[in-house]
Amino acid sequence: MKILSIDSSALPVSCAVLDGGRMTAEFTISLKLTHSETLMPLLDELLKKSGTEPESIDALAVSGGPGSFTSLRIGSATVKGLGDALNIPVISVPTLEALAYNVFSPDALVVPMMDARRKNVYTGIYEYEGEELKEVLPQCIIPLKELAEKLDHLDRRVIFTGDGIYVFREELDRLLRYEHLYAPSHLSMQRAGAVAALAEKLYLKGCYTDASSHRPDYLKPSQAEQELKSAEKEGRLGELAEGTYISRKKAAMSEKPEKKEDRGNGILIRQMKKEDAPELSRLESSVFGSNGWTEKDFVETTAVDYAYYLVAEDTGDKRILGLCGYRDMCGEADVTNVCVLPEMRRRGIAERLLKSLISYGEEHGVADFTLEVRSSNTPAIDLYKKLGFVSEGIRPGFYEDPKDDALIMWKRKLSTAKDA
Repeated sequence: MKILSIDSSALPVSCAVLDGGRMTAEFTISLKLTHSETLMPLLDELLKKSGTEPESIDALAVSGGPGSFTSLRIGSATVKGLGDALNIPVISVPTLEALAYNVFSPDALVVPMMDARRKNVYTGIYEYEGEELKEVLPQCIIPLKELAEKLDHLDRRVIFTGDGIYVFREELDRLLRYEHLYAPSHLSMQRAGAVAALAEKLYLKGCYTDASSHRPDYLKPSQAEQELKSAEKEGRLGELAEGTYISRKKAAMSEKPEKKEDRGNGILIRQMKKEDAPELSRLESSVFGSNGWTEKDFVETTAVDYAYYLVAEDTGDKRILGLCGYRDMCGEADVTNVCVLPEMRRRGIAERLLKSLISYGEEHGVADFTLEVRSSNTPAIDLYKKLGFVSEGIRPGFYEDPKDDALIMWKRKLSTAKDA
């Protein structure tokens, strides 16, 4: 049996081919690039290098969640499209189970962890019986403190894996009383090889679907579920059923920025438009080099209703001087793409952009904002602190060229005990 597998649930994007129980190829990239840009070229290269003809594939496997909403949607859409085209089944493998399968440790519990924000983790608890991985605690989203309490009650040696260990390692060391270890970096990232190996076992048990029936498992409410909750809270379930609630919300969102445009000192802060994409791509390239977004990335962002991006435009020559935006995931805004042309820095442009972005988000139901910043970027860190952001964690070695750690900063609506 030949399985083509994909894992796009987090920062790494990975694909692999398992043929007759033997791993013949696996490609993994873990860079701060969009999966929409990297996944299909990576798949194409994998098939070419491994000599795999699409028609020879018997089944598709995908990391089914939890993970980043956007990343899971990309992986899900890819296998659904391929599955429909090739008329082959899709096997959905739990993300955390696949992470746990990276680590073979018969004498310890294996605990994969992914950062679910607000001091919560996506996690599960697993153990090996012989060579079989068994579930002790099904994958779930729980507060980190609750996970530590569960592990202490089990009174077993623990090995942690997953990107959550980089965020919560210090706190885990403080909370846990019993022996615990952390998997090395090459075993702590999502890998399609583990997805494929587990998928083969699931297929033999009859655990697969046709492509059109596949759905990712977010563990948190999706955007659609958030709309349902919002409509219920506003007493507008009738509008939601009629299909007018979301269109009314979108209309309000599109009208609002026009009334809230920030003009001053010859600079206009306005909502990003599709036509801005070419210039924004050049701007990002001048600031972030090869890690900047492409024109296609910006075009795609203007098409989704959970993203809101602002640009700073010179009112004279109409040049775009700066950019920032966020993606709203159930009331938590992931702020990205904060950049200003090098020659226009220290003029308050980034501060104006971020203030406008935060104001808009708060008016539209965003409770908390988070972002990542190079630990060496003192001016940016000072600005974020001025706007109310607090450092709550670190991702070691997250940035490349040059290598640097990422500070994880939050601006929360309600202060936590840690902030006090």
